[in-house]
Amino acid sequence: MIKTIKNTFNRLGFDIIRFDNSIFKKTSNVEKPIYVEFLGAGGVGKTTLYNKARELQHSWVDKATFIRRLETENSGYLEPIDNTLFYQEVIKRQLEIKSNETSLLPSYRLADLNMHFQIVWYDFLINKNNNYNIVGSDEGLLHFYGNAIVNTYKEVEDVRTLRNSLNNRKVIYCYCSPEVVAKRFYNRDSKRNVIKDWYKKHGKKSFEDIIESKKGEMASKEPVLEVLEKYKVPVLRINTEHDLLDNAKKVIDFVNGK
Repeated sequence: MIKTIKNTFNRLGFDIIRFDNSIFKKTSNVEKPIYVEFLGAGGVGKTTLYNKARELQHSWVDKATFIRRLETENSGYLEPIDNTLFYQEVIKRQLEIKSNETSLLPSYRLADLNMHFQIVWYDFLINKNNNYNIVGSDEGLLHFYGNAIVNTYKEVEDVRTLRNSLNNRKVIYCYCSPEVVAKRFYNRDSKRNVIKDWYKKHGKKSFEDIIESKKGEMASKEPVLEVLEKYKVPVLRINTEHDLLDNAKKVIDFVNGK
């Protein structure tokens, strides 16, 4: 019966996939758990590429889905882990950066910090509890806390526990020309009707301001990539101006170790 139903839907152009909802059972063929983070400037195409890769690789678990299942299945998920030093140091430096940041208007800084603290908390939970899965995120710790992470590795002498925080990660760095990023960003946020809010939030006034902002954002990722290279975190650089399907296949091969 199940085979008949599956064949019927296949003829209609649909695929039937069975998911194992438990995050505590092995759902992929990888030998160790992997946290896949997509890194790049806002508007570069991280989410588009991430969604395409997940569409082709059904065994990946989205970060938000992992957290929801974790909260449901494991009442002990608040237990401490041995690399909390990393998170403490990164949060401290993020606070320093945000307190001195002039690109954001003061009224927006508190909301930004609230979102960033949630990102740290999610990273902490995935770091502790992911034993079997490929967990993916297009807006993770490396993306939002890049400068703070770089400062942490520069300023903290004992980096043993800090290095452990990067274990079992793979990074997809998305890039393209600043002009293309700015255009995508403008078109995306215009459709969402929030581009005026972005101008207000960052004190910007023109499309040229967006280009300059994206140039700075892209440049800020390079020191993060240097830290990842130093600690031998695998990084795949993807030009998002290239074909989306080809790029997604490259991502999947990279994550699967091919």
